Amino acid sequence: MNLFIKFIVRYLPFIIHLVLWKLRIFIEYVWRYRSKVILDNLNNSFKSKKSSYEIHQIKHNYYKILTRYIREVIFKTGWEKEKVIRSVCINDHTKWHTFFAEHKGVIVLVSHSGNWEYNLPILPALVRSRVIAFYKPISNAYMDRLMYRLRSSFGMENYPIEQTARVMAKLKDEQCMFLFVGDQSPLNMNGVHWNTFLNQDTPWLMGAEKLAIRYQLPVAYLEQIPEDGSNSLLYTIKFHLISQDASSSKTGEITQKYTEILSQEINQRPEYWLWSHRRWKRSHLKPTTS
Repeated sequence: MNLFIKFIVRYLPFIIHLVLWKLRIFIEYVWRYRSKVILDNLNNSFKSKKSSYEIHQIKHNYYKILTRYIREVIFKTGWEKEKVIRSVCINDHTKWHTFFAEHKGVIVLVSHSGNWEYNLPILPALVRSRVIAFYKPISNAYMDRLMYRLRSSFGMENYPIEQTARVMAKLKDEQCMFLFVGDQSPLNMNGVHWNTFLNQDTPWLMGAEKLAIRYQLPVAYLEQIPEDGSNSLLYTIKFHLISQDASSSKTGEITQKYTEILSQEINQRPEYWLWSHRRWKRSHLKPTTS
């Protein structure tokens, strides 16, 4: 199968473009994949800020971006590794190479804005550092093995999320970049950080912040800026420093800064965020204040 994909990507790429174009039409207009979830999320997030036409245009563009993400992952499988590496660059790379080299460990918060399945696995080849990611295993064993191979193909080390505390304790003195996806809906609501995000009461995971404070690690946010593909460049990675030393941060301060950066990013490029994710399904659990 892998050889077949490589053959199609290298010699018959137009077939992939055609199939994915038809797939987008099917997903958007026939299957209507999570159409209500997407529309509800957009309406609740941009109420009073965008017209109905603008909301539906973002929804339409979102389906286009989903197709782009699928295409990029397929092409990454078929391209030579050198070509994949050249398709992503780091903004102000000299500064950040120095920053990562000067710290034994750095916690990097990421989001579902941009193609996380494309960009994150390439990081080891871009930052010259061990990159550790924590993931939730997929119930389907075949898909879980497939995604593990895709995510590990450039050297990213992947561990089930249940092993986070053990891995962090073991590698706290190593030069590593620890990746945490922060914009997921928390399963455990104990100790979450609440704020207003995109006009809605939103709970946030605090695990990464607590680990940063415990091990006195700096925290940065990784922004995935999409490019138009000219000169084969698909994304620019831009790091934002959130905390130089988390041990001096107040509780919730790191998470709050993360949400503010992400909110600005979503408002700039709304179609690139994962709107089909039910981010606010537990908002009704917010404690009432007396």
